[in-house]
Amino acid sequence: MRAAGGSAAKDESGIHSTLSTYIWLADQGRMDDLSSLFTPGASYVNRGGAYDGEVQEGREQIRRFLGSIVADFAAAAVTDRNRHHESSIRLRKVGPGRYRSDSYFVAIGEGGPDHWGTYKDVLVKVSGSWYFEQRICTVEGMAASSWQRRVRSST
Repeated sequence: MRAAGGSAAKDESGIHSTLSTYIWLADQGRMDDLSSLFTPGASYVNRGGAYDGEVQEGREQIRRFLGSIVADFAAAAVTDRNRHHESSIRLRKVGPGRYRSDSYFVAIGEGGPDHWGTYKDVLVKVSGSWYFEQRICTVEGMAASSWQRRVRSST
């Protein structure tokens, strides 16, 4: 259900833009730009998958961590890029300039679906733009040939 009113609709549109920009930048490997979508004190939490238990605090740690994933991707000898898809986005306003977002994602690799799961986010409005204050990425499953399996088994 969409929130009524022009302001809520504008906020939700801005949040959808931040969510889709994240996916585009991640798939292009543009980690400096990607990390700029987070507040300076943001947290990024990983559950499941190759990076289970990793918690990054602050924009710089998040940038370094996401950059390391690009390096792991290359080291796993992946010959094709992943394409991430985010869907079934549910937004809930939890305060002035503050929303929670829950969504599903799937990463498509060279052999089809590679890994999938959920994002649970807190987004805040700063100077008219929306930023991640927290992103929890939970990998719920992965294909037998997933690059995440190759990374996890090599660590």
